[in-house]
Amino acid sequence: MEALERWLSGLKRHAANVLRGKTLRGFAPHSRGEGRMPLESFNVMYYVYILFSRKDYKFYVGSTSDLSRRIAEHKSRKVKSTRNRLPIALVCYEAYCYKSDALAREKFLKSSDGKKDLKRRLGRYSKKNSHF
Repeated sequence: MEALERWLSGLKRHAANVLRGKTLRGFAPHSRGEGRMPLESFNVMYYVYILFSRKDYKFYVGSTSDLSRRIAEHKSRKVKSTRNRLPIALVCYEAYCYKSDALAREKFLKSSDGKKDLKRRLGRYSKKNSHF
């Protein structure tokens, strides 16, 4: 349990640095067991992100290797699928070491079971009286 808490706190620090545009530092989970390997051993991280539209109260799921750039593209109307759904907000994201893992997670979140999971976990955002 302690290893999981350390890993989660490292991931939170990593998330804060990514959103601030800082370089990637810290540790990522190893692909086997609870071992850890330096994040610098990966050339790039891949992200699955969830946006919430305050206009139509729906979620948008996407993936990218540069989260800050991609969010900026969404907010500046450069992405066709969210252009008419502004304002939007980043609700959450997940970081992966391998692109295939990120794409598989994105595919799941866009499936009917994934949408049910999102609604269950993030249902408070979809209410029109939400102050989000």
